[in-house]
Amino acid sequence: ALPRTIGHLKRLKKIMLAQNELRTVPEELAECTSLELIRLSNNHLRCLPPTLLLLPNLAWIALAGNPLAGAAPTVDVPLLSMDDLERGEQLGKGASGEVFK
Repeated sequence: ALPRTIGHLKRLKKIMLAQNELRTVPEELAECTSLELIRLSNNHLRCLPPTLLLLPNLAWIALAGNPLAGAAPTVDVPLLSMDDLERGEQLGKGASGEVFK
């Protein structure tokens, strides 16, 4: 399990937690307001704290391979055209492609 004190890591940008047999994610993870990339794939997660999806800098969250129950939480976001988007620094690169800020 992740410690609740993880929320103290205000400058944390990436967290790779795939294949750690996690059953829960503490709500305090949503206090890591600098998080841009979260990998939670292939754990035992049945739900996520809804506030996690409200992180202001979150660009990527990987959840495949978890028995998430019910519908995924939704967040209202404005629609943007491709002309409104800018590609920032590269956050990560893997088999599924590249992730940019």
